[in-house]
Amino acid sequence: MRYDEVNSVFKMFGKGIPAVVSTSYFDPETKIVYLGGTYRNMTAPDELCLTENEYYILERRELNVTLMTTMKKLVEMNEDSRLFLKLLSDPNKWGEQRPDKSADVFLESITNTTRRYDMTISQEQAFTRVINNRLQIIWGPPGSGKTHFLALTILRYVDILQSLEIKGKGQGPQTIVLTAFTHSAINNLVQRVAQLHRDIAPRTGAENAVHPLVFYRLSNAQAGEVDGVQVVDPKDLAKLQRRPGSELNGQSQENIIRVVSGTVWQIRRASHPETGVDYMRNVHMLMIDEGSQLLAADSIHAIECLDPDNGRLIVAGDHLQLGPIIAGEYPKSELAIDPTGSIMKNLMRKKDNTPVSLQWEEGGPAMDIGPCTFQLQDNFRMNKQLGTFMQSIYGLKYVVRNPGRSLPYSENVARGLSLPSEIRRILDPSLSAVCIELQLTEDLHSTQAIKVRNDIRVAASVEASLVVGLVASYLEMVGWDTVTTLFVAVPHHVQRIAILDKVENAGLVTAFPMAFIKVDTIEKMQGQEADMVVVCFGMFDEFTLVNELAYLYSVHRWIVALSRARCKTVLLMTPEIKAPRIIGGPGKTDAGSLERLDGWGLLQAFEKYAEGLGGKFVWPMSDEFLRGVL
Repeated sequence: MRYDEVNSVFKMFGKGIPAVVSTSYFDPETKIVYLGGTYRNMTAPDELCLTENEYYILERRELNVTLMTTMKKLVEMNEDSRLFLKLLSDPNKWGEQRPDKSADVFLESITNTTRRYDMTISQEQAFTRVINNRLQIIWGPPGSGKTHFLALTILRYVDILQSLEIKGKGQGPQTIVLTAFTHSAINNLVQRVAQLHRDIAPRTGAENAVHPLVFYRLSNAQAGEVDGVQVVDPKDLAKLQRRPGSELNGQSQENIIRVVSGTVWQIRRASHPETGVDYMRNVHMLMIDEGSQLLAADSIHAIECLDPDNGRLIVAGDHLQLGPIIAGEYPKSELAIDPTGSIMKNLMRKKDNTPVSLQWEEGGPAMDIGPCTFQLQDNFRMNKQLGTFMQSIYGLKYVVRNPGRSLPYSENVARGLSLPSEIRRILDPSLSAVCIELQLTEDLHSTQAIKVRNDIRVAASVEASLVVGLVASYLEMVGWDTVTTLFVAVPHHVQRIAILDKVENAGLVTAFPMAFIKVDTIEKMQGQEADMVVVCFGMFDEFTLVNELAYLYSVHRWIVALSRARCKTVLLMTPEIKAPRIIGGPGKTDAGSLERLDGWGLLQAFEKYAEGLGGKFVWPMSDEFLRGVL
C-alpha cells in the first residue's frame, strides 16, 4: 500500500511520504489491517506520517501523475488564450479556414499529377481534404490502411514543399509533428514513413525531392533505431539546432523541413519555452494517430504547439472502436462535448456544430459526420464475407479490396486428418462468419446442455477446453510448417488465464512453431489483425451479465472483437447473453443504456448473419466431437 494524496503530487509522486510495503494481519470480522515492521519516513515530521497504535481509514485514491503538467498548461492557456479553446468551441469554423500560405500548396497538389504515391481514390479524396482544411479528421475503420495513408500523406506533403522550393516558391522552414496514444503506434507510423520513403519514392521519381528527411524520434538512447530516423532526447533538440550544419543534410536553412515524432509529453518537453526549441512552438502540421484513444486533455500539449496562423491539424482514428478508459465520474463541461473523452470525439461535429452520434444502427452509419471529417472507404483487411458484415456498420462504401482471402490450409494435411464433421464445417475456409451457441447449465438432470457449476471460473475452464480444441484442430489442418496468426479475444482476464493454461498444456506453441497464437482481452487486440479470431463470450450467469451490462454489451467492444480477423471470425456465445430479460434488467435504467442495447443488437446481427451463411452451430453436438475437445 502507498499513502497517496494530492500533497504527494507536489512531492514528485511518493517522495517524502510514508510507503507501506507489507501487512502483519487482517481481521476479517472487524475489517482492520494491522501493519507491522519498520518503514521509511514513518517518523519524519510530516502530516501524512503514521502513528503507532492509531487507527486509520483506508480509501482508494485515483492519482494522475501528469496532473500538474496539465494544470500548468491550462494556466498558460488561461493567461494567453490560444487555439485549443477556439478549436473546441467550433471545430468546423476553425477547420475550414485555409492557412495563409495554402494557395501555392493546393495548386501544386492538383497540378503535379506525376506523383500520386499509389493512393486509392478514397485516399486521394482524403488527401485533398487535408490540403484544403486546417482541421481534417480521418475516420479510419478497421483495416482501412489508416497508418499507411498517414505515412503517404507525410511524404506527399513534403514532396509538394520541396517541389515549391525548386520553383522558387519555398514555404520557409517547416515542422511536421507526429504523435499517437501509444509508443507502438508512433513507432509503427515512423517505420511506415521510412519504409515507404525507401520503396515508393524511387519508383515515382520523388527520391531527390523527399530525400534526405530531417526525421527525429523523440525518445531515449535505448529506443530502437529506424533507418533514416534519428533518435534524440527531447532536451537535446536545442543542442542539434545550435550545432552548425548538423541538421541541414544538403537542405537550405531557409526551407528546412523537420519531421518530429513522439508522445504528447515528449512534445511538451521539446517545446518548453526555456529548454525546448522555437520551431517546436510553431508547428505547421500536427498529425495525431489513434485520436479516438487520446484524451482531449492530454492532446493540449501537442495542439498548443501549432502555428496559430498556418498550423494544420490531422486527427485519425475510429470513434466506433474503444476510446479512453477513465475511472470515476466527472462533471460535464460547457465547452467540451466530453471532457474525459478522446480528442477525436470532441472534434467530430455535424454541420450545425452538434456532436456526431456514436451509436450503431443496423443498416450502417447514415449520419452527418460534418465538413471536417472524411471516412476512408477501403477495407484491405477482410475477405468478402467478413467485409460484407462490416458494411452494415461502416456503410456500403466501405469496399472490400481483398475479397478472395482464405485461411492458409494445406489440403494434403487436412485430408489425412480424422476430425469430426462439425470441426471440419466450423473451420471450412469458405465459411468466414461462424457463431457457436454454448449450451451450458447447472441443472444436473439436463440432457440438452453441458453441465457446469454456476461459477465464472468453472465456466471459463469449460470454455477454454472448447477453444483450445478448436485452435488445435485449426493448427493441425494448417500444418506445422505454415505461417499463420490466430487470436483468441476475451472480455475477462479469468478467461484469458484459463485458455493460456490449456494452450501451454497442449504444447501448441512448440508443436506449431510457424503459428503466432495470441490470447488476450479485447482491449489489447485493438489495432491488430489475424487470419482467424475466436471471440469468447461463454458466460451464462445472469448475475454477472446484469452487473457487467455496460462492459459486456458495449458496442465499441463488440466492434473491436468482430473486426480483427482477415479470413474467419468464430464467436462463442450462450443463449443467456442474448436474452431480452438481461437487457431489460436493472442495468438499463441509466442514460447510457442505448449504447449497450446497440452492442446487444450487434451481437444479434452477427448471429443472424452467420446463420444465413450456414455458420450457426449449437454446442454440444455429437459425442465424437465432444470427445475430441473435452
